[in-house]
Amino acid sequence: MATDNAAVSAVIEIARKLIKQAVALVDSAAHVGRQISADRAAIDRMVSTLGVTHRWVGTRLDILGPQGEWITGPDLKGFKGDKGASLVNRGQWADGATYGQNEYVFATASSGIGSSMWISLRQEQFVSTVHPRDDAYRWIEFVAPQGEKGDKGNNAWTAVYAFDTNGERRALKIIDWFGGTGEKPPAGQYLGIGGLVDNIEDAENVRPPVGDGTGDMLAAIYDPNGDGKVAAADAADTVPVAGVDGLQSVLDGKADTERIGAVNGIASLDASGKVPAAQLPSYVDDVLEFSSLEAFPAVGEGGKIYTATDTNKIYRWSGSVYIEIASSPGTTDVIAEGVSNLYFTAARVRAVTLTGLTTASSAAVAAADTLLAAIGKLQAQIAQKAGTNVASTAVAGLMSTTDKAKLDGIAAGANVTDAASVAASISGSDAKANPADADTFGLVDSAASNGLSRLSWAGIKAALKTHFDTIYLQSSRVVDSGAGLTGGGALDADRTIAIDKASAANLRAGASNKVVTSDTALAASAWVELPYAASIAISHDHGVNRSLLLTGNAVIAAPTEPKPGWPLVIAVKQDATGGRSIAWNAAYSFGPEGAPFLSTAPNAEDLVSFVCREAGRYVFLGIKKGI
Repeated sequence: MATDNAAVSAVIEIARKLIKQAVALVDSAAHVGRQISADRAAIDRMVSTLGVTHRWVGTRLDILGPQGEWITGPDLKGFKGDKGASLVNRGQWADGATYGQNEYVFATASSGIGSSMWISLRQEQFVSTVHPRDDAYRWIEFVAPQGEKGDKGNNAWTAVYAFDTNGERRALKIIDWFGGTGEKPPAGQYLGIGGLVDNIEDAENVRPPVGDGTGDMLAAIYDPNGDGKVAAADAADTVPVAGVDGLQSVLDGKADTERIGAVNGIASLDASGKVPAAQLPSYVDDVLEFSSLEAFPAVGEGGKIYTATDTNKIYRWSGSVYIEIASSPGTTDVIAEGVSNLYFTAARVRAVTLTGLTTASSAAVAAADTLLAAIGKLQAQIAQKAGTNVASTAVAGLMSTTDKAKLDGIAAGANVTDAASVAASISGSDAKANPADADTFGLVDSAASNGLSRLSWAGIKAALKTHFDTIYLQSSRVVDSGAGLTGGGALDADRTIAIDKASAANLRAGASNKVVTSDTALAASAWVELPYAASIAISHDHGVNRSLLLTGNAVIAAPTEPKPGWPLVIAVKQDATGGRSIAWNAAYSFGPEGAPFLSTAPNAEDLVSFVCREAGRYVFLGIKKGI
């Protein structure tokens, strides 16, 4: 809403006073940040109470003027001060040490996990005997903002070491790397005390110091022949392969190095782990590509395949010319039909003549018969029946179609001339508890010379109703529908009573005399969108779960149609721009902590929950950020 100049001036003046008080209360950059957040919340509450539309541009408060224009207000953030002194690192915090201005230490973080940087707040020197996390008067914890998670890096490489010596010096040298992704690090460096070094002279010497003992190992006992090896080693030199358990099986599983790369031997591998082209047959990699057939060499080579890229056809050298290698057709649809071997078609099957047909046998067709033999048998059977007469009262013969249809309609064992048989048939048929209108009953029709007729159950009921309506009076009773029901009426006809089912809108509005079903309850709790506007009106009749997409700053007005005891949940989502703010009407009670700050990142979404305590008062329950 637009405000008059007096209200704007009053709000700006109050904001200026709050800023002045904030600056007077702080003595460090961190406290300034906290105070700005507290003042901003206090100003939001004050401005919302006055019903003044405002917005925040960074830390600056703007007010909507009477003509709909934005009036620039004060900035909570003061002018940039003089350059401060550099901080001095005092290392790990020590109990009882003296510290002063512009000094920082490292000590356990306030969370109790890991270590944090703690900055001295005092201008004078002091003796620190209380851990920084418990001494907010003298120390403040420096917490760097957490950045976005970076992309996943490559897997680390693991070094393969080997010993290398230079005189008395012995060092670990990297001969290879394994297990990583990306570019492999170079090999050849040595392990130094502070990292990798290029020269063995700078590497860490891993040879243990030479002892200062004297004497020998009783050579008379351990080296009686004086060859410089202990006697046990001499004995090991003469042990056959079979004398060492499992050695022969291990040797059998090893390749003879003399066979690697030799004729009838084993192929070797190059630095990339592949067999060199020189050890492969010519056809493996002898596929040559040219722009066209005309670009082929005048004289080709046997065993090679030549490809013309303009037609994607392949050729081989016959010794005098290039011959195209036909590719598989893939389907017979592309193969031209020959002269003798013709394709099978339905038309050709129908046109085949029955050459060799014989009707000598009228036996039954068997599965082993050929098609020609089966047709001959069927034709013989038809010829045998062709002269048979149709049966009549005077002549024996085949049954006519009319007679067969009549016979099919007579039940098995039926005998209309035997009353006992008819009675037995009726008595033995299935029983039916409730007849349907289409069911029929047999009767002797007096109006048709006592012929047999049938009467439906619907006709029987209609005749009985007409008869009894002349004997009995109709009832004057009625059935009325009560609350939550519809239908009813006088009992002179069939009546239906149905429930008056509540809709989702009925349930949200608290409509009376409606029956609630489970599907209605579920539909009533669905999210209902709040259209964006500078001032957003909410009707509690329209639901307890509301969603709002902020495309600009907005004021949430007091809900209409309040429902004491009902919850109200608003899902507030930033648009792709983000940075949108909300001012709350005084009907929303946030308590001494004030209204919460919403997430401002683009597309960020928060859930803000209230409960209607009474008409005109919605108590804040909490906020769930970043859903």
